[in-house]
Amino acid sequence: MKIVASLAAGMLALAAASAAQAAGLLDQSNPGGSAGLNGVGHQWQQEVTAGVGGRLTGITLWGGGSARVRIAEGDAFNAGPFAFSQLVAFAPNNPAGLFIDTRAANIILSAGETFVIDLTEGTQGYTGSITPYVAGDLWLAGGGWPTTFNFTERTGISLAFETYMGAVPEPGAWALMILGFGLAGSGLRRKRGVAAA
Repeated sequence: MKIVASLAAGMLALAAASAAQAAGLLDQSNPGGSAGLNGVGHQWQQEVTAGVGGRLTGITLWGGGSARVRIAEGDAFNAGPFAFSQLVAFAPNNPAGLFIDTRAANIILSAGETFVIDLTEGTQGYTGSITPYVAGDLWLAGGGWPTTFNFTERTGISLAFETYMGAVPEPGAWALMILGFGLAGSGLRRKRGVAAA
């Protein structure tokens, strides 16, 4: 009984710690400036380079209206299939921005690996940074432009964003967790057998 209670308390603590760490650790940050980026009829792709390896747990963006946010590994407009796609609604004038939880997509990145944040189907716009992000450029397509082009190279503006990374659980941690669930189930089964006798 005490073992089962201890295991249950340990699992609850693990779940609480997991929820508290949902955002992960801040990996890359390109704070906002005063640049507005038109989202209507445009497709924007910000290249981001992971600073640390791990699981991409979320991103924060600033803007107005709504947009489809997608994430893919690779370089802008050469990225692989989108591993994450979600329609989001921004809260205008929110200094904290909109945190988008990407854990369900299970995007695992190595330090130095490039991925893109893709913004499309925008109904208003996004916040850009007048300080260019040094580890990747902002690219633009659509809106009457004949070709895709490097917006950062032409204007010095990047997307305002933050990315968060979490640790990838080691195989030993998974084994320990499975063992704990097994012991808890075994303890509960024994308890039922004793109560029935």
